[in-house]
Amino acid sequence: MRVNMSKTSNKESNNTGANKILANSPYHSQKRLSMVAENYLLSIYYLQENNENKISLTELAEYLKNAPVSENLGSSLPSVSAMIKRLIKEGLLTPNPKDLELSSAGKQSAEFIVRRHRLAERLVVDILGLDLEHAYEEAHLLEHAISPKVEKRLIELLDHPTTGAFGQKIPGSNKHKPTLTLRLLNTQVDNEYSIISIPPEDNDLLVYLVRNGLVPGAKITIVDISKTRGVTTIRSNDQDITFSNTVAHNIFVSSIIN
Repeated sequence: MRVNMSKTSNKESNNTGANKILANSPYHSQKRLSMVAENYLLSIYYLQENNENKISLTELAEYLKNAPVSENLGSSLPSVSAMIKRLIKEGLLTPNPKDLELSSAGKQSAEFIVRRHRLAERLVVDILGLDLEHAYEEAHLLEHAISPKVEKRLIELLDHPTTGAFGQKIPGSNKHKPTLTLRLLNTQVDNEYSIISIPPEDNDLLVYLVRNGLVPGAKITIVDISKTRGVTTIRSNDQDITFSNTVAHNIFVSSIIN
């Protein structure tokens, strides 16, 4: 019987990549963190991913207000402060409760949480066919239930994706090709761009972006960026769309070379 060595070799190569990721997982041989601790690490990772400045306790508390209600995360300063002290004690944050920063161990744990979350985003959109505007909340429900074995199969089932449903990089995806990106707020008027990623945390904003077609891969033209009025206007599908400069700051795009 003739065996197709090419297909077997490719499959083994892909499996090796998935196995390598999982072998380094803090959950491969250790007890998992609580759901609340996982969500705090995930939130701090997201803030560090999108913010050039240090993250304060107040900023984290504000960010947690957008977390799905099902997560039962406290967003009052006392409850956030108590959890931060616990994460510092467990060695997952550097010992500075004013400027929040993941330790080496905390970053490793956060990356595996983020990867499960973004794989779950791709699962509910690419395989289950849910609308993009529901992917973030559904992924929050699924991320805690994904074991290393399920994670490995998801990576294979989704053909080793490099980004989540909203365009953010999946940690550990070695096929990811870096793209030169910039914030929408820093673009040039009249130039054309392709959307690389959009912020999914604020559900009302996410619904607005998705229903206006402002999703990863969409082509847009910059109409106006007003520093005085604090709003950005772009054109997509012959329609002008306006939103705050804060939103524009959190949308990443790449230039389209004509």
